[in-house]
Amino acid sequence: MRMMIHPCHSIQITALLFCGTLVAGEPKIENGFYRMVESGGIKVRTLNGEEIQLGEKLKVTADYSRLNVSSMSNKNDLFSLLVEKKGPFSEPIPNTALFVDGFCLIDPPGSGKENNLFYSNFPSETAATSFARHFNVKVVYRHHPHHEMLVSFVPEKEKYKTSSSVPVKLQIKNVGKEPFAFMVGGMEMFRDNQFAFAILNDHSVLDTGNSMILGGLMPVTILKPGKTFEKEVDLKGWFDFKERSTYPIRGSYSMNFVEPNADSFFTIWTDYATADFSVTIGDD
Repeated sequence: MRMMIHPCHSIQITALLFCGTLVAGEPKIENGFYRMVESGGIKVRTLNGEEIQLGEKLKVTADYSRLNVSSMSNKNDLFSLLVEKKGPFSEPIPNTALFVDGFCLIDPPGSGKENNLFYSNFPSETAATSFARHFNVKVVYRHHPHHEMLVSFVPEKEKYKTSSSVPVKLQIKNVGKEPFAFMVGGMEMFRDNQFAFAILNDHSVLDTGNSMILGGLMPVTILKPGKTFEKEVDLKGWFDFKERSTYPIRGSYSMNFVEPNADSFFTIWTDYATADFSVTIGDD
């Protein structure tokens, strides 16, 4: 079974600063990693108009354990760069900038990573192509996996007590001719936030659950044609059913698709398995 760790604490995805032009009169900058300085350096201007200064070029050995440039959106209009070294960078990551072909990239502060990991995201395919060429890798684009699935949420009882749990079972059947694969897990703590639910009438039932995500293991599930993936979830993690009634509900399950026959964990498509159902809360 292939498995990965959800990076919700090790990697923080935030807006980055990247540079597109030099300030007039400054010399050409070689590609590579640089130490950022407050004064006396080479000035570059970010695309949002902010100036930063680059000091000495760092000697960064190419002892990479992970290196990739990948798309983060189905439209392929947002990309990420991840550079993980086997040892630490020579300069602390918060003081390090990467400059390639006029694009300057800094690691967002406050992500709590070790000093061997440089990571940021950016909305530029041109920059992604430049970073990939610089590190001699290919840009990993997203593409539709052509999945065909039948989705249902099945209550385990015809009627639930107000004081009891309210388990329902998600069923995803591959009704297509090709297998597809997706990640399961990594969004749990007080409840499994890979699920989402909404009451469809005017009962005014609020989501009283805890949406905090701890992260964790994310095994890959490969669903072959004709096979069904099942997972149970307790609706009490979302709603406190106090009123005796029948509740129409829309349930969804977020799915990060990956290549079924690959050893990588790159998300090739993001989608949701969604279906409507109802549960009845009766007398105790």
